[in-house]
Amino acid sequence: GMLKQPVVIHRAIYGSIERFIGILIEHYKGAFPFWMSPYQVGIVPIRAEHNDYARKVEEALSSTGIRVEVDCSDENMKTKIKGFKKYKEPYILVLGDKEAEEGTVSVNVRGNKQMNGIKLEDFVELCKKYDLYLVEKKNFTKFYHEYVEKEQYKKLSRKMLKDVDNVIIK
Repeated sequence: GMLKQPVVIHRAIYGSIERFIGILIEHYKGAFPFWMSPYQVGIVPIRAEHNDYARKVEEALSSTGIRVEVDCSDENMKTKIKGFKKYKEPYILVLGDKEAEEGTVSVNVRGNKQMNGIKLEDFVELCKKYDLYLVEKKNFTKFYHEYVEKEQYKKLSRKMLKDVDNVIIK
């Protein structure tokens, strides 16, 4: 046959992507910001009878594009929470009788901050707005403070709000 020009495909672009991902993982130590986390919310039903409400919460979050994971296993609550903390989920929702009756969620924010009695609709809205925060450069801190004032969660101290901001906005 005829002589043909050899073609070499250089894979440097793939190496660059791999290095970049490695740098991100190392920088965040696996605790990715909300928008980058593989699963953004982990849901822990306390007992088997709370699984239906957990599925309802999962549907409400996933329908808005939030990446959510539910642990409906027979493990106890502490083991489930420990599992989600191991994977450094930004938010862990703990659902029991009170939450199911009132249509609320108890939120464990990465960094062991606990917020109880937040309406499901408000939490979904908080996640949607926060998910868009980095994309649209909105001021999450301002939104969060307005949310706390609106819902009269006055018992949250300024220090806790500051700590939550530091945990969430990294």
